[in-house]
Amino acid sequence: MNTVQKHKAKWSRRKDARPQEIIDAALKLFAVKGFAATRLDDVAKEAGISKGTLYLYFSDKEALFKQVVQGGMIDNIAPLEQAIKAHTGSAEDLLRMFVTHMTALVTTTPVGAIPKLIISEAGNFPNVTAFYRDEVVFRIHKTMVSIIKKGVADGEFRQVPLMEAARSLLAPIFMLALAVNMPGFKEKLEMNPAKQAEVTLDIWLKGMRP
Repeated sequence: MNTVQKHKAKWSRRKDARPQEIIDAALKLFAVKGFAATRLDDVAKEAGISKGTLYLYFSDKEALFKQVVQGGMIDNIAPLEQAIKAHTGSAEDLLRMFVTHMTALVTTTPVGAIPKLIISEAGNFPNVTAFYRDEVVFRIHKTMVSIIKKGVADGEFRQVPLMEAARSLLAPIFMLALAVNMPGFKEKLEMNPAKQAEVTLDIWLKGMRP
């Protein structure tokens, strides 16, 4: 491969990677500055590209945010939904898998900053909030409800209001996501998210026995 071909191949690889680089830069800035205060100029600079190049991939900041949520949250929920549909074991095993995965996602990766971001910007950007509600929060609740419903049908769990039962387990995970993304909270409160999720699930399961 000659020098020109090598340059073209490198440029092609760079071009293919650019959307993800832009998304990563946006998430970093959204987490620190918030949605409103983050400018597309800032994102372009963080990603090492021009603003014009950014517009080749994303029409505006809202479209970029949706891709941040898509890549960080939705693309992680979809495989779980499929795994749950294919699962032939107990509902308890499903719950442990689901809770462990979601806790790790929101407490050990950058996407954990998204819930805090949504809360802080909810009143000013209703379209962004509605997108997150419908594509992330509702789907997570729906998935949890399906697991509990299976457990009730199989006699593992007692009869309970499904959505309320789901929310009672999801709320602590949500609070963990907020706490670990607020400066000093995790250290001051001596929080171990994985251990907290394990204890919460253990207490929840004992309360759900028939």
